[in-house]
Amino acid sequence: MARFYQSTDAGAPVLDIPASAGAVDIRRFGCLKQILIAVLVNGYGSGGSAKPAAGWALIQEGDRTITLRNASGSYVTFSSFYLFMSPTNFSGDQFYRIYLHNTYTGIVNGVPQGEGVVTGTAAGNSVPHYCGSTYQFQYANTALWTLLADDRSFWFMHHCNPYGNFTNTNVLDQSLAVGTWNNCFYVGDDSQGSFIAVGGQLTSAVNAITAPYFDHQAITTLRNPHTGLLIDTGGAPATTQVVSLFSISPSTGATVFYKDVMNMCPIEWACASKYAGNLRGGFLDVMSGHSRGDIIYRALIQDVSPVRATHIMTPSLMADGYSYLVPMSQTNQGRRCVISDNPALW
Repeated sequence: MARFYQSTDAGAPVLDIPASAGAVDIRRFGCLKQILIAVLVNGYGSGGSAKPAAGWALIQEGDRTITLRNASGSYVTFSSFYLFMSPTNFSGDQFYRIYLHNTYTGIVNGVPQGEGVVTGTAAGNSVPHYCGSTYQFQYANTALWTLLADDRSFWFMHHCNPYGNFTNTNVLDQSLAVGTWNNCFYVGDDSQGSFIAVGGQLTSAVNAITAPYFDHQAITTLRNPHTGLLIDTGGAPATTQVVSLFSISPSTGATVFYKDVMNMCPIEWACASKYAGNLRGGFLDVMSGHSRGDIIYRALIQDVSPVRATHIMTPSLMADGYSYLVPMSQTNQGRRCVISDNPALW
């Protein structure tokens, strides 16, 4: 069963966030590891407020790497961008490379070893897949995170406001609603059983990156969904790995179109110009596609003004008995999606 996990939950891990924003500090990547282990592997809390683990297994944890395995037996490794930077600087531990693989035999220089290791859309890992955000885990008093997970897939969302506290100043206007301090990514099985990662940026940069997107900008798939062959062993050449993920141009204005009913249109992705599957746990409302999270939140979830991060990062219980949330990220002209623990989406 999928459930939401939040930084505001009783018993949620207390992150060791560095006080200084402008210095190299391994604790920034450590915060990511701390959240993933608490939510996916161990669970947290006690008594009636306890949140059980989502059901993933921890395979290895290094200083700047972590490898997890889902219930279907597929592996994901997160490796800090710091390991691949030249020269290194303080922003490295705020971003991380995502690898998917079919087996695991070890880690060499931040790269997992095993069968089917892939990052990005082609064999050879020539343009890696990164996630993270400019201010991730820099400001201890103004950081929120939310995960939606089961034992096969999870959504990760992080928001940090570098300007002040959430209660008074963090209004989600045009800039904050799509800004680079938001981070969202999806890892796990899709509706057809393909193991994929979505969100971030594909880039071969070695010094500085910005990876806040959640749309068609970044995706990694372990196998060609049409043949079942591993990407890194010739499952598909780069030219066939063109993907499309809700890339229809949305509205970008400030007008709210209110709705009483949400239309649950699947979030689809494609490989080699053919439908491949849907992301589990998420959907698009076809009548309210929008690039701004604050606008779609008011249209579909709750009409409050101004919309603040504490609103949009908190799942809202709806009339059907399930909770809904609008992930924050930079959509880069993609539609905004909604995620939920509604079993119909899983």
